[in-house]
Amino acid sequence: MKKRFNNWIALVLVLVPVLGFSKDNQPRVRVNQVEKDVIAVYIQDTDLNALVLKDKNGKVLYSESLTGIHYAKKLNLENLPEGLYFLIYENEDMIKTIPVEINKTNIDIQKEQVKYFNKPEVLANGNSVYLKLESMKDTYLNIRVIDERKDEVFSEDHVRSHKNRKYDFSNVPKGNYEFEIYSQGKWYSYQFSIN
Repeated sequence: MKKRFNNWIALVLVLVPVLGFSKDNQPRVRVNQVEKDVIAVYIQDTDLNALVLKDKNGKVLYSESLTGIHYAKKLNLENLPEGLYFLIYENEDMIKTIPVEINKTNIDIQKEQVKYFNKPEVLANGNSVYLKLESMKDTYLNIRVIDERKDEVFSEDHVRSHKNRKYDFSNVPKGNYEFEIYSQGKWYSYQFSIN
């Protein structure tokens, strides 16, 4: 009995750290100020992602493609003027935006203002295309489908759309198509084929 109990304790001790890192299958992104004008960015569980620093007007000041499962980098911000900046982490499924305010005395990483945006998911199966929108509640969507010649085959606007949708493409010619989705100021495109 004691051996079984010890085995359970060992199993729990092994699984707790693993389960702690697997919540929602989302990477862990941490940003800390390490010096007066320097921030450190730590990302765990990365998978072909991008890290971008933009100013309040959307101008890209720094961009890097990430590979591997762990990422750590110090960014020196001493040459940037005072103001609001955005550190943006993006992967296949989501976008995380962290506001960073630079002033004379320090850098304010506004962790309470972090925004997450889950990207829509498009699945093609035969002549049907499924659009998963559960993560996009209360957002405006514009959906377009274009063919290989860049002609619009279909378009639809949704206001506050949050339901999954199925589109039947059995009446369109065989070929390659692109699903374009506009939401919250961003275009997302997904390619699929009708055979």
